[in-house]
This record gives sequence, C-alpha cells and structure tokens, in this order.
Amino acid sequence: MEFESTEKKKRPQSRVCVVYDPRDGRIVHGHEFVGEGTGVFGPEGNQERERETLEGARRNHGDVSRLRVFHVPADFRFAPNVAYRIDTKAGRLVEHYKWPPERRRPKPAPVGEEGRPEEEGEAG
Repeated sequence: MEFESTEKKKRPQSRVCVVYDPRDGRIVHGHEFVGEGTGVFGPEGNQERERETLEGARRNHGDVSRLRVFHVPADFRFAPNVAYRIDTKAGRLVEHYKWPPERRRPKPAPVGEEGRPEEEGEAG
C-alpha cells in the first residue's frame, strides 16, 4: 500500500498479512498494519499479526481452519489493478490477474442552442 502526505516525514512503516487457500493460493483476506515501534508493528509481532488477520478472515468468511497466513515482505509494493495469489510451491506472492487500465469515457455529445444534445443530421 502507498501513502501520500503533505508532511515532510517519511511514510509510516507498513506490514501486510494475507490469508490464503493452500490448495490454489487464492487470497481470501488481507490486513495491513501501519505504525512504528515494537509489538504488532515490530519484527517480533508476526504471531500477533497472524492472529489478528485470521480473526478478520474468520469474521468475514467463516471457517478458516484450512487456510494459511502469509507475511508479505516489507519491501513488496502492490501494483494497482492487479490481483495476487500465493505461489504455494515457491512460497511467494505473485501476480494472478491484471486488469486493463480504466477506459476513457466517451466525449459528451455537443449541446445545441436549446441546451439539449444535438441529434445526428440536425443542423444548427
């Protein structure tokens, strides 16, 4: 995840955990922890981050007994318009599907003198 700020401080530290299905690597839930310091925000907080992420998955998706937790590397940057999955053999996050960029909207129809769109063949 990316952060923007008008302050001159560096962006806050972010750690991401995802819950995935080990059968196909499909990610079913994710949680981003943003903050500085120790505990859940520090390197020693892996177990607490796992617990909180699994709890969120349980609340939203029910039974999580067959699911696993993956800790996204701290230097990983998610790309926009990309779905990810876990490569279960390599044990890493990989792109699964990339959506095309947003399509440009068609130009609005020209407005005639009476404030309504002109129809084809209509001369003004």
